Amino acid sequence: MTQPKRDPSTGRFIKPTPSERVAAHVERVNALHPEHDSDCAVNSEPAYPAGECDCGAVARSLPKGFPQAAISKPKPAPSINKRAAAGIIWFIILTGLALIGLIVYLVTH
Repeated sequence: MTQPKRDPSTGRFIKPTPSERVAAHVERVNALHPEHDSDCAVNSEPAYPAGECDCGAVARSLPKGFPQAAISKPKPAPSINKRAAAGIIWFIILTGLALIGLIVYLVTH
């Protein structure tokens, strides 16, 4: 990654030009989403589940000395959030209690 430029006379940072900003952005995107080989495990879908990179593209895209442990794996999206699940469970419980109450009422009267 390119280092920010400084004005030699004042020591202040020089604002990058639009083309330098675009180049830095492309460099960051390429580091986060490297091009994998065609036989890499990340390209196994749909025949097999996609696996972790085994072609070395991730390692090649990281700066030297970058710890591999710093690469975070995305967490799978939950199929339903906890609040919705709790609401569904309470609905089932209350509906069951209402049915039990109705049955008891009908049997006793």
